[in-house]
Amino acid sequence: MHQGRQIIPREWLQRKHELCVVAPFYGWLTWLNRDGRLFADASRASWFMFGAGGHMVWIDPDNEAVVVARWLDGAHSAGFVRRVVQALGS
Repeated sequence: MHQGRQIIPREWLQRKHELCVVAPFYGWLTWLNRDGRLFADASRASWFMFGAGGHMVWIDPDNEAVVVARWLDGAHSAGFVRRVVQALGS
């Protein structure tokens, strides 16, 4: 939302986390956390996008949060997620 207006169509956002038939942990170019295997500390409603160079976008509807991290070493991703969850008080 921007100034009370939806800037990304709701239908497009809903499709981003529809299950892939072949890989149920994957949506439309997004990684899903429905079973908690991706990140145990993140909500099951969370979904993630990962890019080259350690870039991550984490959408967590349960906490009304969008978290963007850049240059994050994949080996430290779980710790980063844990700390953000703790900071959100979830």
